[in-house]
Amino acid sequence: MRPWRADSIPKRSQYRPSNLAIASDGSLYVADGYGKFYIHHYDAKLRYVRTFGGSRDEMGRHNGKETATGTTIWPHAIAIDPRGPHPLLMVGERGDNRRIQYFSLDGKPLHMVKEAVRWPSTFQFMGDLLLMPDLKAVVTVFDKNNKPVIQLGDGQHPDGKTYEGLRTQERTAFPAGRFIAPHDACFDAAGNIIRVLQRDVCRN
Repeated sequence: MRPWRADSIPKRSQYRPSNLAIASDGSLYVADGYGKFYIHHYDAKLRYVRTFGGSRDEMGRHNGKETATGTTIWPHAIAIDPRGPHPLLMVGERGDNRRIQYFSLDGKPLHMVKEAVRWPSTFQFMGDLLLMPDLKAVVTVFDKNNKPVIQLGDGQHPDGKTYEGLRTQERTAFPAGRFIAPHDACFDAAGNIIRVLQRDVCRN
């Protein structure tokens, strides 16, 4: 499912999606989180609609600084937020952006969330709560206003490092009760957080 806009992805090898979101009408939003960093929108019949956000070139121009509203850098987490009066697209960005950015379903940038956000992995909802595992060693639960309710297993060190140099070590090196590099988490029917998936030799 390659984007129609050839200028955004000139080579097939540069298209490396990380995740997708499905709207209630069946349309898809694909985050090219390991490629050119764009968000690609397709309708329910998988016909290309638009491309927005990005880009890897924009990241290079800012050289270690947060990029402007409407751009997306390392967009790894993506979901449709159903909690407001209208569903909105939310994109979790990594790298120097470290934010959740909200868009209308037609790709217009709206607002951002930065508090308690490091490197988002995925999003899941239960009622008014948002569950966000974060690659930078924490799992955060937010309320309906995207204010953090609790952070679980925070493995960040005083120097700001998290999994660096740790996640490839033997499991005996992992601090008890601390996360290393959470990639996924979900609620069960009772509201318990039942799984966190971590990489390399890390534990589940």
